[in-house]
Amino acid sequence: MDKNPFKLFFLVSIVVIVSAIIGGLISSSFFSLKIPIQSFPKTISPVPSYIIPKPSEKLIIAPTNEASSTPSVFISGSPTPKVTINSRNFIFPKSSTEIIKESQLTSLTPWQLKVARNEIYARNGRSFVHQDLVCYFKLQSWYKVDSKFIDTNLNPIEKQNVQTILNYETKISSPLINKDSGCSTNL
Repeated sequence: MDKNPFKLFFLVSIVVIVSAIIGGLISSSFFSLKIPIQSFPKTISPVPSYIIPKPSEKLIIAPTNEASSTPSVFISGSPTPKVTINSRNFIFPKSSTEIIKESQLTSLTPWQLKVARNEIYARNGRSFVHQDLVCYFKLQSWYKVDSKFIDTNLNPIEKQNVQTILNYETKISSPLINKDSGCSTNL
């Protein structure tokens, strides 16, 4: 064999490149296999069936900032997450007793902000006009409509939290403040 280091380097480089190409082709054909998406085990429930992503989407589980809550689940490419999972499906479980700070809102999507603001009302029994909220809260085991609900039922902390979230939604020009996404799989 020729002992010229340049030729040896060139030959080794070609072998490495060809191996990488072949390996890439093999791995891409392996990973492109269509594997059916299975539903979540019952231990993670309640997760509505509409959270299962389409083949072109990716399921993302994002951690929350609160120590007592569990991750948010949403689908990539979708403007809004489908559900926030914690012990009772609250984005802010203590919003009736603890002040929410704007810094707690910065990582939330427009849909999470809308749900967070309206879950304060929902816990007090408010009925909703927006179908996206009707559908969302109908899936929550804790939600019960109170025909006697009025806004003055909210305590001062809840009123402040609603205003903080609404102010932040306005600040970021959230597209969902006054938009009803409807009751569909595209929430």
